[in-house]
Amino acid sequence: MKRIGKYISLFFLGLTVFILVAGIFTQTPIFRSWLKNRAIAALDAKFGSKTTLQSLEGNLFTYLQIEDLSIDLENKPFVKIKRVLLRYSPLGLFFKRIVIREIILESPELNLVQRNETTWNFSGFLNTGKTETETTASGTDWRLVAPTIQVRTGTANIQTLKNISFRVPAKIRDFDLDLGVWLQKNQTKVSLQNLNFEAFDPDLSVRTIQSEINLDSVNFQAKGVEIETGGSKFSSNFDVKNFENPVLNVLMKGHPISLSEIRGAVPDLQLYGRPRIEIEAEGPLDALKIRVFVELGSGRVEVAGKLQAMRAPYAYDLAGKISRLNLSEIT
Repeated sequence: MKRIGKYISLFFLGLTVFILVAGIFTQTPIFRSWLKNRAIAALDAKFGSKTTLQSLEGNLFTYLQIEDLSIDLENKPFVKIKRVLLRYSPLGLFFKRIVIREIILESPELNLVQRNETTWNFSGFLNTGKTETETTASGTDWRLVAPTIQVRTGTANIQTLKNISFRVPAKIRDFDLDLGVWLQKNQTKVSLQNLNFEAFDPDLSVRTIQSEINLDSVNFQAKGVEIETGGSKFSSNFDVKNFENPVLNVLMKGHPISLSEIRGAVPDLQLYGRPRIEIEAEGPLDALKIRVFVELGSGRVEVAGKLQAMRAPYAYDLAGKISRLNLSEIT
């Protein structure tokens, strides 16, 4: 027993020494230069990009920090980030958990170019081309925990096609994001604490977007949705159970909705004013109960009844009421 105890003590002593030596080695310029070159080579080989960065700090055990990251696509600037900070816990790997305690992107700048109706200059980053073997190897028992994802003072320059009916802002600045993500098997949870930005051409000031989203293989839920802009305030709870035979429970409120902000994105919309809107929908799609309420000035429109929206031929049984509505207030 003494000999076994001695071997166990020697094993843990050796492991401790190995960790200390590895920790010291990861702080050396040789290791950082090697890791920097390997990361750049892997990224450029995968996406056909040209990547540069000023410095790489940190270690393999707790954090990495990248200064002045720049990625070019097709010899044109795609993204620049002043600082990237990753804090993580490698101990979670022993329990099939990827734990990223904190992700911070400082002053990112994106250049987005639309090539046609369906593709952009970043489409290659989304099409990773995983094979079935690679997908299976990734396993389904692993969990991703990333409770703190932050973007600070981001900007974006956007070039879109000229002949689209829906206008996308040409520039976004002061983009701030606070987000948490949890992934496990077929379950996804996203907690959006805050998202705000200023958009230009067309102009739009988004003061805050908040929500908590839960998704699994058969259900979807978005609760506590709050969107506030310079002229509108929107709130919603959206619940869909059983994707094969959906059962909805939806409540959306716009108190008020600025139609001038919507016209900025959809110029063909020739409606004006700041109406208050409420939409409720509950039940299965073959017997969906709905209620729509619109208030504009002194006028009101209310519609309620049932829809059969599951399959064709679609049917409805609705009744409505209009009171004191003045069309000159909205046209």
